[in-house]
Amino acid sequence: MVCATTLLVSFILTKSTVVAYKPTGKYCPQSCEITLDYVSFNDTDAGLSKKIRHCRSDKHITSVYICLNTYCQSYNADIAQWLDEQDTWCYQHDKQHLPDYHDVIGSWSPEQIAQIRRFDYTESQSWPVFDTVVLPNDSLFERTFSTLSMNIRSKGRLAYANKCYRRRVL
Repeated sequence: MVCATTLLVSFILTKSTVVAYKPTGKYCPQSCEITLDYVSFNDTDAGLSKKIRHCRSDKHITSVYICLNTYCQSYNADIAQWLDEQDTWCYQHDKQHLPDYHDVIGSWSPEQIAQIRRFDYTESQSWPVFDTVVLPNDSLFERTFSTLSMNIRSKGRLAYANKCYRRRVL
C-alpha cells in the first residue's frame, strides 16, 4: 500500500494527470516480456545474464512468440517493432539473430498452443524453471498489460508503478 499511496501523493503534489485507461499496442509485447521474465528455462546456461539467455533459449523465444501471437495479434506493427529491437539487441550483444517469428508460430498448431501450460501470478513468484514452452495465464497477462497501459506522462512514475507491481503492492 505504501507504493500506491506514494504514487498517488506524487500525482497530486506535482499536479500530474493520469489519462483514463486506454490499452495501447506498444505495451502488449512488453507485457509478454515481463510476465515471462518471472520464469527461466533449462535449455540455456544459468550462469549467463538473463537477457543473453533470452536470446539463446529456444523455449523462452517460443514462449514469447506464442504469447505475442495469443495476446497481441491486433498490434502487428508494435510486435514487429519490438521484435526488431530484441533482434538488434541480441545481435549486438550475443552475435546471433532471433529466429523468424512467423516460422516459429507456423510450426505450432492451434491445438498445440491450446495445450501449452499456463502459469499464474502466485506460481510466478517462486521464479520457476521450466523444461517446456509456457505462457502466462489470462489473468497474469491482463494484470501486467493493464499496469503498463496506464498512460502516465512521466516514465519515472511508470517505472515506479511497475516496481510496485512487481512487489505485489499495487
